[in-house]
Amino acid sequence: DIVCLLSNKDYTCVVLSDGRRLMTIATLSGFEQQLPPQSFARVQRSYVVALKHVKSYDSQSVLLDNGDEVPMSRTYRESFELSMSNL
Repeated sequence: DIVCLLSNKDYTCVVLSDGRRLMTIATLSGFEQQLPPQSFARVQRSYVVALKHVKSYDSQSVLLDNGDEVPMSRTYRESFELSMSNL
C-alpha cells in the first residue's frame, strides 16, 4: 500500500505503509500519470501523497498516518484541498 512518493531527479522513492522505501528509476510525473487521481494528489513539486493516508494538513504541510510530514506548496494547495473534499 503506497503512502507517498518523493522525487529525486530521475529517481522516485515509493514509501509503503509497512515502512519500506523502494527506490525506482522512474520520474515522479511518470508515476503520477499511472496512479488514480481520485486516490493520490501532488502536494509539492517533489511529493505525491495517497489521500487515504493523510492524517491532517495545514497550509504548509501534510501529516501522513505513518508519521511522515511532507511540505505543501501554494501551487498545489487548492487542487489538494479539492481532492480531500471529494473523498
